[in-house]
Amino acid sequence: MPHFESGKKVYTAGSHQFGILNQEISDTKLDAILKFIKYVNENSIQWGLGGQVPAKLSVIESDEYKSDKELAGFAAQVDYLIDLPKDIYYGEIYNRMGVAISTVITFSGNVQSVLNKSVSDTQQLISELESEKLN
Repeated sequence: MPHFESGKKVYTAGSHQFGILNQEISDTKLDAILKFIKYVNENSIQWGLGGQVPAKLSVIESDEYKSDKELAGFAAQVDYLIDLPKDIYYGEIYNRMGVAISTVITFSGNVQSVLNKSVSDTQQLISELESEKLN
């Protein structure tokens, strides 16, 4: 869903990161973690074909990724991606909007009713968060 920032077309994007917490873990667990991270890195095309925007440009630019009809739109947006806003409510609102969009896309609800409920739920959430912030 494009929007415009200072007259420039942009798409918001999040990211997934893997990390190892600063704690004592066994060599066996560390080896398993590193093996998993290596596997995901080496099989990044599967991540992309699963509906995620791969972190590796080589995957996004590959013929296999570009030839997937459902993902072609994602590939076209890569040059316009920006990080998600850091607003304190953005994550919660974004999740609720995702539910509304999924409901509409899967034809499991009346568009106007879904949008009205999403707006109402979001307004209630903001009120609750504001109330918690004051306490």
